[in-house]
Amino acid sequence: MNAPPLSERTAAHLSRPTGDYMSRDLVELRRMERLREEGRLSRILRFDVGGNTDGFSPLARDLFDSGYLARMLETYLRDYPDNQYELLRRALGRRFGTRPEWFVLSAGLESMIDHLCRAFLDPGDTVLIPVPNFCIYEDYSARQGARVLFLPLRSPGAFSDDDVEHVVEELETTRPRLLWISNPVNPPGCLLPEAGLAAIVSAAGRTGTVVVVDEAYGEYADADDAPRSAAALVASSPHLIVLRTFSKIYGLPSLRVGYLLSSSEDVRRGVLAYRPTFPFSWFSLYTCQLALLDDDWLAEARANLARRKPIVEAGLDALRAYERLPSRTNTLMFRNPALPASAVQSALADEGVLVANLGGVTGIEGQEWLRMTVRCEEDDEVFLAACARAARPAAPAGPAGG
Repeated sequence: MNAPPLSERTAAHLSRPTGDYMSRDLVELRRMERLREEGRLSRILRFDVGGNTDGFSPLARDLFDSGYLARMLETYLRDYPDNQYELLRRALGRRFGTRPEWFVLSAGLESMIDHLCRAFLDPGDTVLIPVPNFCIYEDYSARQGARVLFLPLRSPGAFSDDDVEHVVEELETTRPRLLWISNPVNPPGCLLPEAGLAAIVSAAGRTGTVVVVDEAYGEYADADDAPRSAAALVASSPHLIVLRTFSKIYGLPSLRVGYLLSSSEDVRRGVLAYRPTFPFSWFSLYTCQLALLDDDWLAEARANLARRKPIVEAGLDALRAYERLPSRTNTLMFRNPALPASAVQSALADEGVLVANLGGVTGIEGQEWLRMTVRCEEDDEVFLAACARAARPAAPAGPAGG
């Protein structure tokens, strides 16, 4: 019996190239595991993912070390979790100074992006994406049959006033159904100024465009006493949707908890139509509630980054073989103009240092950019030493002896 045929839309989606650099990195990880098994590597350091490599809040860690957790697990694992997530939504409301009912939680932001595409896009709708950007936006929009328009930033390392004007002009010309923005921009880490974002949101209101601002790395740009977020515009902008996650600075990617903030009941109902009834375990919700209470942990994470990142930047600059882009997050884009990104990535991987190859990301294809995540000082020294060795070309083979 032949395998059942896939739908036309699914087949078309599978035939599209993707800029998802993580899928290729997982292949690299398997290679590294083989090298470790062969005894050629003592350890593998993952600089290829953007999470907080220091881990998660001590409040959660203290819970794990207590007998209280075992008693709670015995009680709660037998029951379905609260599918309204009221305690966590109240905590989020206090954090952003908004109403708790304006939040919708999802199993990671990737799931939320999928829900938004399903809720808003029909075949033939137009989607606008400044690039480079998170590749999932284009993949999931196209999967719904949308027509994706790309708007290249004048420099991948900055979202300039000229870029803001270009976005506003494109909104007024094409009147897209949906505009995707990440802020800080993923992957380069540059920040869209507040005035520029407000101008874009205002223009989108005039053109009937839904604006999604993905702030997955937003906590790295926040002040210690308050978020610096598009959330401040939500109350007056029902067409604006803000996304954040517990996967990055909070150091809890395996819990898969992301959330949406919107003042529009229609938006929230549309997303909930596609979200599973129980997307999380009780354990995920409770741990995120604890993490959200620990403002000191966020401040410490930002302070660690402020101390460590300049050392990595100075180290790359001192090698004189690499270019890098400025970043407001814990990640840095870099490249060696004399070598293909794949060659640098492979040379680093041979030493157990994994970095992300951004060669497939729309807007920077063929520009040989890589991305690394700032880790602790000791690990960053390993990264810089490996970069120094990767920058030196292999010596040519000498003549055969006789």
